[in-house]
Amino acid sequence: MCCRSAEAESLIVAVVKPHDLPSELRRHVDPHGKGTPLAQFKIYGQHDVLAPRRTQMSDVIHAATVEVLGLPAGKRFHRFFPMATEDFPVPEGRTDRYTIVEVCMFEGRRVTTKKAFYQRLYRDFEAHLGIGPQDLEIVILETPRHDWAIRGAAGDELNLSYRVDQ
Repeated sequence: MCCRSAEAESLIVAVVKPHDLPSELRRHVDPHGKGTPLAQFKIYGQHDVLAPRRTQMSDVIHAATVEVLGLPAGKRFHRFFPMATEDFPVPEGRTDRYTIVEVCMFEGRRVTTKKAFYQRLYRDFEAHLGIGPQDLEIVILETPRHDWAIRGAAGDELNLSYRVDQ
């Protein structure tokens, strides 16, 4: 090695960290799906609206989670709850397209990252699904890693291939 310094080493390490990669490369960090999920999503809505949009909605959410939250591309933990109209009443000022996206994820993301995620979902739900901001509610529930158990280990004992503090 011709030159080695602490600064050079930190620059080399930064290049291989998933959160430092451009989004088009970050999605290849975990190509075999061996990492750990960063987030789980529950999507609630009226059956007649949610059911026909399920696949496209999953794609919209997944793109935002990979590109904004930095989730590995091979992880898609979405659960859909299409409900009968009588079981999912629409609040005043909303339409039958009223949708709730609930995200449960490791704590640690910056407020600016979460706000960028909200804005991305508002934009893409309207553009791709015809669901405007007045009909979309998003809630993020953050939990400490030790409150998750995955693949036989507590979340704080796992060696993750990505960062949650971005």
